[in-house]
Amino acid sequence: MCASNASPISLYRSHSPIYRPASKTKGNASTQSTPIQTAPKDLILCNHTNFFEILYLAKRFSPHFVIPIYDAKKESQSEPLVKGYNLIQAIYQSLRIPLNCQRKASKSHTLTQILQKTSKPIVLFPEGARSNGQSVLTFLPVLKEPTRVHLMSFRYDYHYLSPSFSAGSAWKYLIKVSFAVYHQLHVTYLNADHLSHIKHQADAGLQQYRKLVASMLRTKGVDLNVEDFCSFNAYWNHISRGGKSSAATFTSRKAPHEHARWNES
Repeated sequence: MCASNASPISLYRSHSPIYRPASKTKGNASTQSTPIQTAPKDLILCNHTNFFEILYLAKRFSPHFVIPIYDAKKESQSEPLVKGYNLIQAIYQSLRIPLNCQRKASKSHTLTQILQKTSKPIVLFPEGARSNGQSVLTFLPVLKEPTRVHLMSFRYDYHYLSPSFSAGSAWKYLIKVSFAVYHQLHVTYLNADHLSHIKHQADAGLQQYRKLVASMLRTKGVDLNVEDFCSFNAYWNHISRGGKSSAATFTSRKAPHEHARWNES
């Protein structure tokens, strides 16, 4: 089950998506996932690099956006907290540093509580932070109850300037990306009907979803998480302002190579 075998359904001009179904191949026969048809309380899991994905998802599904709150202290709790967002709030959050338990989020809930109250599909960014699109960060363990899950991945073709926003000034990023001549978005999806074989066993099921998203992006998972994202941004901001401190000042990683360590996913 891999996006590398997928064929494009339709091709649009630059700034518009190439929409691809992930394929299931068995023997010589190949079948394609049907387009995602969501129902209330369905979960859409996807990677996240910038606000373009939020605009696309809002137009396509009119969902409720949910981002996990990373617990830097790893405090024990029955179910991790998440924060829900409407469209404007989600765009704003896509330009900020991720939420964590050292900066408590107002109106935070568990995913189960949001599922009980919502009448919309839910888009969940399980990485909890933006990536550069070249790999998949560690998924935060927020899936505790069985629910219907769809997978989507977002990958870009670009010239000179990557549309991903993983560090730096949000204003500078917005100005640069607004004047970019060419961006092309590849959207790959996998319908929930083709994920029914995945047994919902909390972390085990989540890791299977992560491997599939990485496959759809034609990349791998990396042993990096929200904490690494925040420490890298702190270091980036420091050197951008002329700071001379080493990267070790901002991270607890024992060696720089650990920041590029691949998982088996």
